Amino acid sequence: MANLTQTQINFRRSILTLFIAIIVFYTGRGVLNGILNVYKYLFPPEIPPAEAKFGTLPTLKMASIKIQNTPLYMLDTQTGSLPIFQDRMNVYVIEVPRPNLLSEQTVKSLATDLKFGENFVKNGVSKLRWTDGTNSRNLTADIVSRNFQLVTSTEKLTTVINNSLSIRNTDAEEEALKFIQSKNLMNTVDATTGHIYTVTTPSMIVLGRLRESKVNPQSAKLMKVDVYRDVFEQEPDEDKGIEAIKYKILGPNPRNGLINFYTSNSTGPFKYPMINYTYWDVSYDNKSEYPLTPINTIWSTVSQNKGVVTYLRTENEDYFEAFKTDLNVERIEIKDIYLAYYESLDYQPYLQPIYVFEGTFSTVPKQGQLPERGEIVIYYPAVRGDMVSADVPNDAPAEIK
Repeated sequence: MANLTQTQINFRRSILTLFIAIIVFYTGRGVLNGILNVYKYLFPPEIPPAEAKFGTLPTLKMASIKIQNTPLYMLDTQTGSLPIFQDRMNVYVIEVPRPNLLSEQTVKSLATDLKFGENFVKNGVSKLRWTDGTNSRNLTADIVSRNFQLVTSTEKLTTVINNSLSIRNTDAEEEALKFIQSKNLMNTVDATTGHIYTVTTPSMIVLGRLRESKVNPQSAKLMKVDVYRDVFEQEPDEDKGIEAIKYKILGPNPRNGLINFYTSNSTGPFKYPMINYTYWDVSYDNKSEYPLTPINTIWSTVSQNKGVVTYLRTENEDYFEAFKTDLNVERIEIKDIYLAYYESLDYQPYLQPIYVFEGTFSTVPKQGQLPERGEIVIYYPAVRGDMVSADVPNDAPAEIK
């Protein structure tokens, strides 16, 4: 009996000892992890500098809309503070367009598909121009870059478009993307669904002028389709729960894509009465990380009215009107700040990141009137200043500089 009692006591002691050991183990590990976390906070490991293997980058050429005075800049983000960004970002090489026989054949085939004849005029080294006098249309294309522009006179459009049926925005978007993919006008990455997206603007011709139609945003006689691309730093994977990390590619005007189509329900040559197509082939495998200027430094500069104002439009202004340069802006409220990439109409050797500031503005009220309000977008180069030079590499073909 004594042996049984002693055995029970020993068993209970063993359980208690094991329980205490478990508590000590996990408590000690928690304390140790806490000490390690404090140490890492006080003495963070050194992060290797950004590779910057392309050396000093050329300065981005960006034109700014002039603001008459220095308005008051206010930060009005969701958190009320500046967002937190990474300290580095990839810079990508943009392939230098080179002349070849295939490019010339592609451009000539494009002219045929757009219902132009075989006759063309050569301008300079690489520019070809087709004229369709019967339909008041002109096509200009570069056989090196394969960028092109199709224009139809507004006088002709007044008659043709106004007599055609309306087109839905979804149909217009589908037609534009189908055109790009069928003509192989983009590399396979950019042309992939998910990497390319569209924004539509319902349009009409009024008294010989292109105007925004506000009757029905999903249907119009003429639908402008702006085509944009994203740079994917990380592709999504739903099975693994991985979300995409992507950045917009924006041009000189963030609300006007360098690629845009005006699409109608008309048949024949007026299916696409106007096209503006500027596309630079980005080599996504040829990249290098570059250090970024901290956002607080950039904000300090932008809030002194030293940013690049790329969009400034009052709320009642027509989309197709030129930007006003006589607005006496009193106050600017920045509501969103994000990183993107900048692409220009002219060839540039690298696709570089920029900070984008979006918000609203209000003007100084005129006597007896309320202040005007509108939307504003401001750019600022993101790559750290010591990694940027004013010297632009002279490695592009003469016709596309």
